[in-house]
Amino acid sequence: MSVKGLGKLRSTEKKLDRKIEQKKKMQKAKQEKESLKKKIQSKRSQLSKMK
Repeated sequence: MSVKGLGKLRSTEKKLDRKIEQKKKMQKAKQEKESLKKKIQSKRSQLSKMK
């Protein structure tokens, strides 16, 4: 394999790594959002039971 084009491959790999990281962050944020929604829901029902 020639060394020519190695820099291009490296930059492509970095781009892909960034995309992967972004998707991981998005998934983590979605999970966090869902768990927060559940917590809020349970606290609301707890409040309505206390009335």
